[in-house]
Amino acid sequence: MWFRRREATLAPDPGEALRSAIREHVRRAVTGEVQAGSDPVAEVQRLAQLLAAYEQSRPPRPRRVWPVVALLLATALAVSALLFVRVPSTEVTLALDLSSLGFRIGHGPEPGRIDLLARVNADQMSIDDVDAVELDDRPVATGEASSFTLSAAGAGSISLHPLQVPVGTWVRVNRPDATGALTLELGHPDAELEVAMTLPPEIEILPADAGLATRFDPNRGAQRGVFRAGAVDGSACARLRLRWQAAPAPVSPSATGAPDLAPFRAALPVDALLFTDLEGGDQGTQYSTVLGGLLYLEAVAGREVEIRRDQLLDVGLGPAASEQGVSADAADVCGIRSAPPALLAAPARLMRVAVGADAIAVQAEASVHRLSTGTANNRLNLMPRSLEWLQTRQELLLFWGTFGSLFGLAYTVLLWWRGNR
Repeated sequence: MWFRRREATLAPDPGEALRSAIREHVRRAVTGEVQAGSDPVAEVQRLAQLLAAYEQSRPPRPRRVWPVVALLLATALAVSALLFVRVPSTEVTLALDLSSLGFRIGHGPEPGRIDLLARVNADQMSIDDVDAVELDDRPVATGEASSFTLSAAGAGSISLHPLQVPVGTWVRVNRPDATGALTLELGHPDAELEVAMTLPPEIEILPADAGLATRFDPNRGAQRGVFRAGAVDGSACARLRLRWQAAPAPVSPSATGAPDLAPFRAALPVDALLFTDLEGGDQGTQYSTVLGGLLYLEAVAGREVEIRRDQLLDVGLGPAASEQGVSADAADVCGIRSAPPALLAAPARLMRVAVGADAIAVQAEASVHRLSTGTANNRLNLMPRSLEWLQTRQELLLFWGTFGSLFGLAYTVLLWWRGNR
């Protein structure tokens, strides 16, 4: 049938016939089977000339195309795979302005408690969720009181001592409210939290009928007060909420030389970062605390990504917001549940946290395995693609460029040498 593929009939190769005849004449000359009146040398030369003329006049053999096509397809598939496969981890640098920030203290280079805040002087300070109080190292019976408001009534001020917290402490800080007061929340699932401060002689303590107010003796001068909180029956974590007032209110921390309401320590080790508002909203609703900023992907030569206002940002540290719903109850930092901190060094560092009147300026460095931004229903994966990573590796480009050039040169020399043999 016309549509059936016919097998190609291979015609005998004249060149191969000439080679066979030359071999046969040589064999006869060697074995002495030369016919009378024949000249084997002349016959061999004649056949050799015919073979040379045939080799020069015959058409070139058709080259096989499928290896080239297969190589092109394999290259296309490899490049396509590199476009979809993303690097497993990347170093990221954050420079953000936030309305609130949540993080968990991780393991630092040395064991023990981590320095969180430097000394803070304030005119007014309140502390909530207190379980025990000491005044000059002596326990004070507070009765039912768990919240205290302290106000400096004279020339002195309330001095909050440098604050140290245990590893695994959740910290949440909000930008100051309309009155310029800053709120700092601490929570830990099993360790005790404590805050120490120096109380000036002229101070007003509320509630006035609590043991702290009645035991405080202004004639003794400044006194040291310690406020502690521990877990309740093992079912709820320890928590403390501090709120202090300082005047005048600072300007934005983004400005050069702006004062800071909360002098956080530099290079804080953290293993969880939250850029979502935990207050208000229905179950599962998320509100971004990002006011704007930039993100730098160090794995691809520091590529800059702009983060717009109210964009959700997940850096893959701590509980995944998409997996755990956020409710009004989660406004308490103790409501955030996730895996306990690992014994390894913390994967992130808060290099700078500056609290101003209208924003919290954060600079952080982290090694992340998940990175995305966008809205609750439309997330954009920011993890670099493998092809982007390869494009930024100048040493790899230099190696393969040099290798390709030397290989091409060697192959050309080899073809030239074979043609002149």
